[in-house]
Amino acid sequence: KKTYLIKTLNLITMDKIRIHLENFKCFEDNIFYLNNITFLTGANAAGKSSLIQALLLADSALTESSKENVIIPLNNPQRALDLGKVDNLINEAKGQDKVCIKISDTELEFRGGDQVSEGSLLMHINSKTENALGYISYLNAERIGPRREVDIDKMNIKDCGCHGENTASVILNNNFTKIPANKCYTFKDSTEVNFPIALDSWVGLIFPEITVRASATGNTKCQITVNNKELRVENIATNVGFGISYALPILVTCLLAKDKETIIIENPEAHLHAKAQSNMGYFLGVMAAAGLRIIVETHSEHIINGIRRKVVCSDDILPEAVTIYFFEAKEGQVQQTEIGVDKEGNLSKFPVDFFDQQRQDSLTIFNYLHKR
Repeated sequence: KKTYLIKTLNLITMDKIRIHLENFKCFEDNIFYLNNITFLTGANAAGKSSLIQALLLADSALTESSKENVIIPLNNPQRALDLGKVDNLINEAKGQDKVCIKISDTELEFRGGDQVSEGSLLMHINSKTENALGYISYLNAERIGPRREVDIDKMNIKDCGCHGENTASVILNNNFTKIPANKCYTFKDSTEVNFPIALDSWVGLIFPEITVRASATGNTKCQITVNNKELRVENIATNVGFGISYALPILVTCLLAKDKETIIIENPEAHLHAKAQSNMGYFLGVMAAAGLRIIVETHSEHIINGIRRKVVCSDDILPEAVTIYFFEAKEGQVQQTEIGVDKEGNLSKFPVDFFDQQRQDSLTIFNYLHKR
């Protein structure tokens, strides 16, 4: 018992952040609590991306100005936002022309009747505290695939870009950056390791026998090379498919993020083998245990199983630090079911269509064969 108590005292836990959306897109009146790590799951067009868009809009307003009223663009390539017109963001179910986004004690509001130039939004801000989400890094579902070469940005040491377009430069610029050992898959007995070693420790788990390097190919260009130690082959990224290129921005962004920063990731499972998806979920659990706030939109049961494995097989993340939201369109509005994980990896709820397609398909096959 004493050993367990000592371990839990060293756990990094953060207060949940309350998000309240009123009349924003598909949300009439919905409340969410963002945990150390929060997963957004459910059917397509059920509200997951809309919640992320609300967070990015709010962050744009809070980051770009300290004023009570700020005009922000609805089309923001740096955040992969292309939201059309203000009217497209207002849920008219209650007949109101006002949207409210509340993040803890900060309230942000906009109206369809506000007079601003087309393509912009006037946000009214009533903030009692600093932005509870802190610094946000966002990785869109549409990340860039393998590239032969990309431009070097020698000043960029952190921002991979919402599409991962700066990842090669960021890797190249962090050869001697120190990463805490609790963010590494190995080297737990050290206090910190160099970034390339920390990165390879995770690349090797998710892509066995693979290492990656970024190198300059001239004064203005750089490229990522992929080394397969098992096959003794080294290739440029364009010769090895999409999986590694899609995963790298996630690994790099999380490893370089500071404590209590927020990382929003869409579809971390994209182009990954099932085992790699599970190990990616495990990686995200390690990052949350190390002090990051992680928000993940996913359609993968393997990602969920990876975080379950992390909770069960380690003592550095409590089950209470993990929240899963299952979204569904029901009775004319978005409804979310909050699902928890216990220390044995059990899920507190298992609603229909929550990663139970194998059961449904097996039942359909069985019934058909039985009747035949």
